[in-house]
Amino acid sequence: MAEKVSGGIVYLTARNETLGKQSLGKVISELGEKRNSEIRYHQLDITDRNSIQTFAEYLKKEHGGFDVLNAATEPPEEQARVTIGVNYEGTKQTCDILFPLLRDNGRVVNVCSQAGLLAGRYSDDIIAKLTSPTLTVAEIDKFANDYIQLTASVGMGIASSLMHAWTSACIDKNTREKGYFYISAYCTSKAALIALTMVQSRALRSRNIVVNGVCSPPFHFFR
Repeated sequence: MAEKVSGGIVYLTARNETLGKQSLGKVISELGEKRNSEIRYHQLDITDRNSIQTFAEYLKKEHGGFDVLNAATEPPEEQARVTIGVNYEGTKQTCDILFPLLRDNGRVVNVCSQAGLLAGRYSDDIIAKLTSPTLTVAEIDKFANDYIQLTASVGMGIASSLMHAWTSACIDKNTREKGYFYISAYCTSKAALIALTMVQSRALRSRNIVVNGVCSPPFHFFR
């Protein structure tokens, strides 16, 4: 927007002030001479009503109003990478590093979700693989990575639906053929985490370590 609009003022917002200002500097540097509008930073947390109100009052006082609201989201592939990276990959890496320190007879609790339930969201082949007693971590990785690649091929048409774990999207033939009937990075990440929990449980059983998964809402426990 700062490149296309001349003589304007564009606000870059973020919850974290330090990260927001770092992003501001990066954007200004990357645009260089292509920047045709001033870019400013202002703190904003869209999940906090008070933060939104503060920003609105600032805009009214500083400018009297505004002309364009760009409530942008990341492309589907990037959303999928971040969501799966945090909910699945992050948990897996943390466990991999800390498990050697876990004493025998210990306990592990992974925070899963009913959004990760498989029925109706994936093909019979995928469900059979993720519930197989011989499932491996490598196979779970492939399930997650295949989904990320799928979002890249489906494109921006599903961008809005990826923001909501329980919102179904328009699924094309190619998507269904790959076994994914329900497009949600959150659901996929939690399905992968539940599968990982089962693999971990089998791997640590010989040390009498119990690996539990807790799902909400409502709360359900499984081993």
